[in-house]
Amino acid sequence: MQLLETVSWRALGLIGLGAVAFVGSRGSSQPRPIAFEPVIAIDTPVASIDVTAHEDAPTPIYFTFTADHARWVALATLHRPHYTAPRKLEEDYQYEVIATPSARDIASWRGRELVVDGGCREKLESFAMIARLSGEPVYADQPSTTTWDIRALVDHGEPVLAAKLTHCATGTFASTAPVRRLEPVVDPALVEQARRAMLASPFAELAADDWKRMNEPKSWIEDSTFDALVARDVARDVTWVSMHVHANGIGCGAPTTNFWGLFRVRGDGSLEQITLHAVNDIGSLRELVDLDGTGSPSLLGESLFPGGPIAVNARGDQVAGDQVPFFGCPC
Repeated sequence: MQLLETVSWRALGLIGLGAVAFVGSRGSSQPRPIAFEPVIAIDTPVASIDVTAHEDAPTPIYFTFTADHARWVALATLHRPHYTAPRKLEEDYQYEVIATPSARDIASWRGRELVVDGGCREKLESFAMIARLSGEPVYADQPSTTTWDIRALVDHGEPVLAAKLTHCATGTFASTAPVRRLEPVVDPALVEQARRAMLASPFAELAADDWKRMNEPKSWIEDSTFDALVARDVARDVTWVSMHVHANGIGCGAPTTNFWGLFRVRGDGSLEQITLHAVNDIGSLRELVDLDGTGSPSLLGESLFPGGPIAVNARGDQVAGDQVPFFGCPC
């Protein structure tokens, strides 16, 4: 799903993502200086792994969501939806329009089978056009009204073709084939190596400079979280380390830190850098998976603002997502 540009998004472009309050656990205190062998160039994939060779052929992934007291899976964005019998709903601070989609939109999906997260298989039989958003009309250039009508909700709510999950009631995503999860590993030594790599990166220097410029009383490290994922690809006997560094407990106008690195473990136990760059649109990363069978991992997580599930590839590019548009002040 492509994010709809709203007044609040334009405002964020002016004031920066420091406008988003992001609360979480505190990072550890400033570590002692550590000698660290520099990793390879920023944003340059290593020669021994081609993370782009199969970019156009990953396993398609579709995220699930709740609407009208049912579980749905979003199949495709409808840029010019044709629908009948629309109903407007409001639940959990979210506005929704649910309608009957056109026969043309559902023709290629009816009767197909998806594998829902966890292994449950669902045959697609019941469909709807669903548009969702949260916030107030005034932030969507509609200052003359305080109420969303059906037309406005469809225009601004990024309508999707959705299939109702009548058999598989749980799971956060579905796919055309089972998604292979990488096996979590507990390895503090690898986590520490990744932490050192992040602290030695230019993005750590930028964070320190940003904090000083804003006259923050604490070090950026004290107000940041170092989220690590270590997982092993059993099929290929390869171990991966993901490290996401992001600031917590900050409010509007405060400095923001958000960068991510992905590393592969060499035979001698050292880390080989695959990706290291800023990820201002990522809120969290929670799991390493294999979507294309090539050995290049993807990550499942949550976008920063507006929130919603996402999948990103080894370069940090979003390959799937379901973010509900938000119209309001982000502060």
